[in-house]
Amino acid sequence: PVHLFGNAVDMTKLKLIAKKYNLKIIEDCAQATGSMWGSNNVGSIGDIGCFSFFPTKNLGCAGDGGAVTTSDQSLAQKIRELAVHGSPKRYSHNHIGYNTRLDVIQAAILNVKIKSIKKWIKARQKIADNYVQLIDKNALLSLPQTNSELSCNTWNQFVIKVQNENFSNTKNYFELFETDVIKNKTSRNFLKSELLKIGINTIIYYPIPIHAQLAYKDKIFDKDLLFNTEKVCKEVLSLPMFPEITFEEQLYISENLNLILKKYTQIAQISA
Repeated sequence: PVHLFGNAVDMTKLKLIAKKYNLKIIEDCAQATGSMWGSNNVGSIGDIGCFSFFPTKNLGCAGDGGAVTTSDQSLAQKIRELAVHGSPKRYSHNHIGYNTRLDVIQAAILNVKIKSIKKWIKARQKIADNYVQLIDKNALLSLPQTNSELSCNTWNQFVIKVQNENFSNTKNYFELFETDVIKNKTSRNFLKSELLKIGINTIIYYPIPIHAQLAYKDKIFDKDLLFNTEKVCKEVLSLPMFPEITFEEQLYISENLNLILKKYTQIAQISA
């Protein structure tokens, strides 16, 4: 499971499925440091948890970094060995491994920053609440929601969905996932472009789904089975989200977002 944007997956249901089919659970916690399901931190519920410390994450170092968690001692030992060329000791190699050690500078930065993670998560949760209150209801717009009362969302991103009323998966991928509003006049692209004109930067997580990447161009699959995946990639937009953002900045973002969506609706009505 991927605890996307800090929003924990329903691990209760997932564990039941894993038990039924004798599956292992590897949690992708890259965007979810500090997120919880019930009383348990993500990364401690499945067999393995994978964390990212890339600078854009809610606990980030100054470069590349990450961690793997497990309560299985044999798995822990193997993972440690794999991170050091598959070596349990110098010049002895039990596996074909990697060179993925966290360097001491990044570790030192994380040791300082981790002391503030609870404060930063609390700030992110307040920022998310502010957006929900400040952004007007609009037929084009869907705001993010926490999966369940059992989920503690750490809001690594605040991702809205702007309805793509003319979506069709019959277009070629270069055209379908174009984010330039001049080349592809969708409501999401319009909103992103208009916000940028007034100094508000937004990001699309993620503009092109994996199956549409050039690396998979020779793979055969049924596009109709991936309809929702493709549609979501055409609609998502991440608003500024970081612990230091002020209420005044959020107010500026939200008021302008509301105005732009009203403007788009008016243009669409005139065009119709």
